[in-house]
Amino acid sequence: NYGQRLRFRGFEQMMPPAVRDLVGERKGNEEASWLEIEKVVRESDPSGLVYTPDILAKIKAAVGATYPDAGMVPLPAESVIVNNPNAELKPVDLGPYLIKDKEGRYLGLKFDQPLLNPDSDISTLAVAFGDLMYAGKVDSATFRQRGNGEFREISEKMSYYVGKGMDQISSEDKPKMATAMLGWIKSQISFVLWQKIRFNEVIENFKAIIQSPEADKIKNDFKALYCNFDTNLVDAKERVDETEAKFGALRKTETYTTTEGDQLFQNLLIEMGYEEKSVV
Repeated sequence: NYGQRLRFRGFEQMMPPAVRDLVGERKGNEEASWLEIEKVVRESDPSGLVYTPDILAKIKAAVGATYPDAGMVPLPAESVIVNNPNAELKPVDLGPYLIKDKEGRYLGLKFDQPLLNPDSDISTLAVAFGDLMYAGKVDSATFRQRGNGEFREISEKMSYYVGKGMDQISSEDKPKMATAMLGWIKSQISFVLWQKIRFNEVIENFKAIIQSPEADKIKNDFKALYCNFDTNLVDAKERVDETEAKFGALRKTETYTTTEGDQLFQNLLIEMGYEEKSVV
């Protein structure tokens, strides 16, 4: 099984009892981050003159707002057509790269941040966006690298065997691993689509923004900072086309009956950011 590893997230009170029993004393990612920050802050300012209880509460809220919750959610039909960054080219239809539910609606992987809400502080919004909205901020090369890194991190079993060497990977497992990698590459399209939609929803409904006399300027500043959604969507689509053409055959067991098949598999691992010395 080359699925994704379980992550322990959030603060203790957010974990269901069964999960709390499973993890024992281990902290969720966000709680662990907050405790580390709090420790440093209290050591540097033991009297609390700079980091008052109010400021500490804001810091904790900002850390908490990075907590993600994910699920497959229907996409607005109009969202699957995106503008090509090259204005001379036609808009791009991403529909063929998405899955549909029984009602024929396109589905996308939506990451929410449930502790970020319209009443949150503007600094909380900035931290939350900085953590999850990178798809709108970074260039395409960086977005690919971030996606590859995320895959390697959560695909713990795969990364373990790749690190031990190619001779540790059976011919039965290689098609499963290739399928997982190609599926991840394709999933990046719906991930960015939902982040683009969610970005616009948040800034249009965030009270600290809409109640400001400079609301339009603040929105435009955010949009200027997170302006790469369409660029990364088109690049993600092109990457799917490229990798399917190069590596699609790796889903089939018979591909690995030749040395060329094994070399192709190694090339896919390198495409996903695994170190070349580990896959040869």
